[in-house]
Amino acid sequence: MHEILSLGCIVNTICKDHNCDLVVDIGSGLGYLSHLLFIKYGYSVLGLEAKKDFIELAYKNQHKFYPQAEGSVIFCELYVSENSVADIQNLVTMNFSSKKKICIVGLHSCADLSITVLKI
Repeated sequence: MHEILSLGCIVNTICKDHNCDLVVDIGSGLGYLSHLLFIKYGYSVLGLEAKKDFIELAYKNQHKFYPQAEGSVIFCELYVSENSVADIQNLVTMNFSSKKKICIVGLHSCADLSITVLKI
């Protein structure tokens, strides 16, 4: 929980400094950071996760604990690679058509995923 709260604060500072209104959470897992960014700071969030089971659990958590996040925190299955830019853009457009400035974050973007996110 400490790393989620700490990263959430850092993301908020960066988003405020750069007028971001949407956060793309790469490797969103069960949605803890995504929901915190909405509940505490008011950001819309697109959570991208490669594991379908994690997305299902993230939505279960949302329905149970964060129903007010429905429609503002969206989780989608996507294995992120260097070739995912168009897919990410399409998901943003489909789910958040009015959003303009995006912050990309990844709490557990380890090893190759960190490099991939930096390239994106």
